[in-house]
Amino acid sequence: MADVSIRIVAIGLISALLLVCSLNNLGRPYDTFDFSERSGVQAYPITKEASSTYFNLTLPSVVLVGDQTWELTGEGWIGTHTLQIVEANKEGWRFWGYYCHPWIGIGLAWSNDLLHWTKYEHNQIISDGRWPSVIYLNETFYMFYTYDYDKDSGIRLAVSEDGTSFRDYETIVQPTSKQRNQNPFILRNPLDEKNYLYYYHGDDTSGRWMWEIRVRVADSLFDLDKAQEYIVLRSDRCLASPSVIYLDGTYYLTAESIDVSSVWNTLAFRSSSPISGFEECSNSPILVNDEACPMQYIVDGQLVLTYSKLLEDKRTWDTRVVFSRTFLMEQVRHLSAATREMENDIRVLSENISIMQFILILQFLMTAAIVVLSIYTLCLVRRARATRVMK
Repeated sequence: MADVSIRIVAIGLISALLLVCSLNNLGRPYDTFDFSERSGVQAYPITKEASSTYFNLTLPSVVLVGDQTWELTGEGWIGTHTLQIVEANKEGWRFWGYYCHPWIGIGLAWSNDLLHWTKYEHNQIISDGRWPSVIYLNETFYMFYTYDYDKDSGIRLAVSEDGTSFRDYETIVQPTSKQRNQNPFILRNPLDEKNYLYYYHGDDTSGRWMWEIRVRVADSLFDLDKAQEYIVLRSDRCLASPSVIYLDGTYYLTAESIDVSSVWNTLAFRSSSPISGFEECSNSPILVNDEACPMQYIVDGQLVLTYSKLLEDKRTWDTRVVFSRTFLMEQVRHLSAATREMENDIRVLSENISIMQFILILQFLMTAAIVVLSIYTLCLVRRARATRVMK
């Protein structure tokens, strides 16, 4: 009776072994499921709604506020002011942001998503400057900033290899008696790869009220001090803090202004040329209610706009960011698609894990079958020997 039981168990285990061998015919082999590489969330070029308008913007997000000691001191304005975005992809941070105190002093912050920023704990990085504009080329940071803001201001160029310790290189725009040269914005034109330094030049103190947006153009950053200069826009009312981007065959220029009620706002212009022909967009002003100091950037082919907001106390500024609505919609759409693909991969993985668990059980049974067969064979051999001895 024991022999029959052993034989039944052995036959069952051998059948399991044959079942394992047939797994190669399964519709989804456990050893061939594929995880394709993800390129990450991407955005695509904007399709503009009308040829004469500026971009349709999202609601703002506050990204910087005055919370370091140097940001909360001063006789005039306090808080944070402007935000220059540099896509450096350095030291674990995709974006390096340079901002300033509303009156004087420059700080640094980092971000990977443009919404959440971590400030450098050793700010200020420049104590006697204002309004930084930075470009990152060949592992080097080049900063243009305003000096002597409350006097006859000028613009300097400073250089840094690490992005935190800057050394002055030269004065790019010399001060002019009883006039201002400030609010620099550096653009490396993707069409001709030349450097365009935009800034405000004018007289807002003597009563002559002259405001100009100027630009200098040079192949090298170091030649901007002697480069040819163009007057881009001129006005008898406030027109300052220019920033310029190029997208889909058009240059977009933003600048701050003050309305008849002494409220700050942001104007938008467009042109097919980077130095002339700018006309105000039909939906300008694009920011109102004490929203000024705009800086435009292109990230993943889309518009990102940072600006400063003067709060109700008329003393404190914070820093905000808006996006083109197409940018946000594309980010959400591609994030949703990536999420769906990830969910599918998880489902496939779960199915294959179930198959793998089944196979592991069968492998265990196979091992047990081999052991049982070995014992059974050994018992047969011993019985045969014992029978011979008895005979």
